[in-house]
Amino acid sequence: MKGESLSQARLKLRELAVELMLPGTLRWLEKIKAQAVLCDPLINLEAPLAARVAGIPCVSLLTVAGPGGQEVAWGGVLQALGTSAEKVLQERREFQGLQDCIERLKKTYGLHLAVEDGVKPLGVFRSCLMSTLTLVTTAEFLADPMSPEVSKAYTGHDFVYLGPMLDKPGAKRAGGHKLDAAMHSGADTDATALNLARDARAEGRPLVLVSLGTIITGDHADYGWGARFVVDGQQVGISGRELCQAAWQAAFDVFGQWDPSSTQSPLILAALGPQADALEGLKVPPNAFCSPTLPQVDLLRLGVDVFLTHGGQNSFTEALSMGVPLVVCPGFADQPVNAAKAESLHIGLKVDRPMRPLEHAQADRAAYRKTAADALTKVAQDPSFKEHAMNCARALSACGGVSLASRILLDLATSKLPLQLAQAGA
Repeated sequence: MKGESLSQARLKLRELAVELMLPGTLRWLEKIKAQAVLCDPLINLEAPLAARVAGIPCVSLLTVAGPGGQEVAWGGVLQALGTSAEKVLQERREFQGLQDCIERLKKTYGLHLAVEDGVKPLGVFRSCLMSTLTLVTTAEFLADPMSPEVSKAYTGHDFVYLGPMLDKPGAKRAGGHKLDAAMHSGADTDATALNLARDARAEGRPLVLVSLGTIITGDHADYGWGARFVVDGQQVGISGRELCQAAWQAAFDVFGQWDPSSTQSPLILAALGPQADALEGLKVPPNAFCSPTLPQVDLLRLGVDVFLTHGGQNSFTEALSMGVPLVVCPGFADQPVNAAKAESLHIGLKVDRPMRPLEHAQADRAAYRKTAADALTKVAQDPSFKEHAMNCARALSACGGVSLASRILLDLATSKLPLQLAQAGA
């Protein structure tokens, strides 16, 4: 795998990693006497396979916009890596180590995997298909459409739409990550941010929340702070750092007016992630509170006037569940899809990531900053965005959420699943 990106290597080595993890996973399931398994199908294949071998029911918890959400998202991811589904499939077919692994999994455990898994059709998860059913953390009206190929692949598999499953008060979100845990800040600024937000709300001041997620602000080699898209083997567009800093400065430009005597001065709360140079070269106004992490859900619950976001599925759904209008600055994967969805639902505006050759990077950064500022101004001033966001919030509130998920899991563990599924409308 020398010379390949982390993501490309993972696409080749996924089943080999699962083979190594299966024995320990099976021992652990036996040790705890598990009656049911809940797993993340996006990153976890060993759990549903271990559950299948052990004869234990398994539920996948899909945190994207339904089973159709990953076809376009994965296409974007592969494009960012300078490859395609066809190339990945060819590489998997030519990798003898993968062929041997699939054969061993069949002989040892009776598991039938294929080199096409996840690639043809693109975005179909073997982990979902190996599960008893899949819970989806959005509403069906917000789900991305499935292509005929994806729909056919999932024939007979049940998807139950839960709506948002929100964090408990006090849970940390809207941060960033580094692979070196020693680089994390230990400072807890949640209480300060919440107190500032409560005071602003009590004074009638507008509240602006800014967070571009954990990946682009982190140090992921393919999608993080220093990463750029790759086209025909050449880096293009603006880096993660350049995107974030242009978007942050746009928020500071628009909402950075500060008059201590005015109740109309906005409060800007910005989650920057873990980078030491996050604010390097930026002009931070006195009415902005910046921190590596913020309690995103708690702040959204207090009432946010505008949310500048990357459009990740969790942030997107959390904001909609609170009726918060958006400006979406997407980075990769499902984020551009959600950005387009924000505009089609008239709950916000999007700012597309520049993709021109590197010689245009300086001009693109300036243009991106201005476009983001214009979008923030329009969303803040046009009440129709808020009205449409509130309509979405009312629709999401009718979904089952955590309580429905809990009932399904308990019924699954006690062999009452068919009745529960009928009641859930799956």
